[in-house]
Amino acid sequence: MHGLPRLDFEFGDASEAFPALEGFGNDKVCGISEDASATSGINCPIGENMMDDVNQLRVFVEVARQGGFTPAARVLDMPTSTVSRWVQELESRLGVRLLQRTTRRVQLTEIGEGYYQRGLLAVASLDEAQAWVRSRTEVPQGTLRVTTFQLFADTLLGPVLVSYLEQNAGMSVQVIINERDVDLVDERIDLAIRMGSLSDSSLVVRKLADIKGWMVASPAYLAKHGTPTHPNELAQHSNLIYRHDLETITLPFKRGKEQVDVSLPSRAVANSIALVRQLTLGGMGVGFLPPMLAHDDVAAGRLVRVLQQWNTMSLPMYAAYPSRRHLAQKVRAFVDLLAERITSESVQGTQSRNG
Repeated sequence: MHGLPRLDFEFGDASEAFPALEGFGNDKVCGISEDASATSGINCPIGENMMDDVNQLRVFVEVARQGGFTPAARVLDMPTSTVSRWVQELESRLGVRLLQRTTRRVQLTEIGEGYYQRGLLAVASLDEAQAWVRSRTEVPQGTLRVTTFQLFADTLLGPVLVSYLEQNAGMSVQVIINERDVDLVDERIDLAIRMGSLSDSSLVVRKLADIKGWMVASPAYLAKHGTPTHPNELAQHSNLIYRHDLETITLPFKRGKEQVDVSLPSRAVANSIALVRQLTLGGMGVGFLPPMLAHDDVAAGRLVRVLQQWNTMSLPMYAAYPSRRHLAQKVRAFVDLLAERITSESVQGTQSRNG
């Protein structure tokens, strides 16, 4: 079958949504006696497969409109035999003859004429509903609610939002700055942009970039506690870590072919990267910070990089949303734009420009 549009609706009582379908799929009222003089008392289990019911209604309406099975089949791009069979099945389920067939023409019966007029309204209502859904899904419209952390909002989000709003005139945005993970469904948030570990494994995640980390400390801290020259020495220092739990973090460090994994005892753990920076500036320990946040402090001498010859792990940045199924076009368009603009290379470029 090629000519019928696909219908992806869930129906409750169809008569409530479309008055023209009253009695269509309702055993209590749709039964019609053979002489068409009564409208109750006959079993008419139409609602067993609503999609068949609606598609058969569409076929019947087209046959009546075109005045025959062959021209209707041409319009619907269906075999004539299928069109005829579907109308016969509809008549059988209704328990009434809708069309009088002769060798030369097809003519509506009296009950068929009434059903056709009401069917026209029902089909028009369904088409209007589908057109409304397409307009809301194919062209982003409405409000996009995004939650993210302060650092991303301050450094990278602005240009992406400008492009998104320029490209989608029907959209508005709400940005919620939050360092904690929030329940996206409960708080009706479309998308979260996060860095580091993900606490909710049920979310759909799209990785955007890897952000390299620097080990930094204040001059006052280093003067008091000494400067580590090997990653293993971090075990004797106070470490300031950005993450969402209190478990000891193990960082891999690599220099050429040498690699060591170091478990870092944490004096402070926070899910706010800005707070980790403040603690590091305050001389509370060695902080693990992204360069885009620490670069200006290092350039001004407020912080000092340590273990510069060693490469360590990168912090993943990702977009997360509740479900991939039936993802709203407004969310899909924004995620695609994020993936285009926020890459490891572009983040590194931002870090360089900040210097």
